[in-house]
Amino acid sequence: MTLSLRQITGSNFAYQHLPFERFLDDAADLGREQVELWGIAPQLHVPQLSDAEARAIRRRAESRGLTVRCLTPEQVMYPVNVASPVTWLRAASIGMFRRAAELCAELGAELLLLTPGRGFENEPVEAAWRRSADAIGETPAYAGTLGVTCVVEPLQRVESNLVNDSRALARMLDEIG
Repeated sequence: MTLSLRQITGSNFAYQHLPFERFLDDAADLGREQVELWGIAPQLHVPQLSDAEARAIRRRAESRGLTVRCLTPEQVMYPVNVASPVTWLRAASIGMFRRAAELCAELGAELLLLTPGRGFENEPVEAAWRRSADAIGETPAYAGTLGVTCVVEPLQRVESNLVNDSRALARMLDEIG
């Protein structure tokens, strides 16, 4: 089986401490056609990124022959957790995902990557699972109105105590549809 460059995206994941332009230049120089953007500060911090800034990023990518395929907001290290039992944190996290869907539309990205969050280590997993499934289930409906499809990533156990393998991912996807 032969892979085409269309099947492989480049990501700014390793460029957190470099200018964003360097990432775009390197992706184009490597012959990439698509990029996945990690929503991190200072490059693409979702809570701070305006629609105009997102459109400018899209134009800068397109000027190098690149399209934005996916936006992956930072969801593990920042205060973002859709499974949190803390009401304000969970609500703000859901709001951040909605905002990320809007930014996807501005960036021309067809995919928004979501993660399940994590529950407290001393609470029943099912309680956190329910909060996660409910929150993740809300986002695709809104994103769909913007032409964006959501995908869910299982995380390492150190990052989440909810979806860590293909079996748990399949269960989550079945629940949220």
